[in-house]
Amino acid sequence: MAQAPLWGLGRTIALEAPGMWGGLLDLPSARRGAGPWAASALAAELLGPDGEDQIAVRDGKRYVARLGRLVLDESSPAPRRRHGESTYLVSGGLGMLGQRVARWLAESLGIRSLVLTGRGEPSEEA
Repeated sequence: MAQAPLWGLGRTIALEAPGMWGGLLDLPSARRGAGPWAASALAAELLGPDGEDQIAVRDGKRYVARLGRLVLDESSPAPRRRHGESTYLVSGGLGMLGQRVARWLAESLGIRSLVLTGRGEPSEEA
């Protein structure tokens, strides 16, 4: 959790200045129990890149960012309820994906109050 702002900064650099982007490699600190494998993990990532650009190493195991399908069963927590009187914020809502999310919220879930924000000027479609 403490490194989340740095990961966010790194991802922003990747998007805003791709020529400067090299990647993110998150190794545990010595206080967090980094073993002798930490140096070898660092060397392996630097000397043998495989195309992954966001990597975390914990307890000698390598983790990379992946999205997967979530399957819910009876033991899963109940989904959050939508509040009819609430206003929902769609960050990045002026872009193509944000507009699709906003449309889905309105049409599929019946959300009536949306605020769309973005970094740039809204397009005519937005």
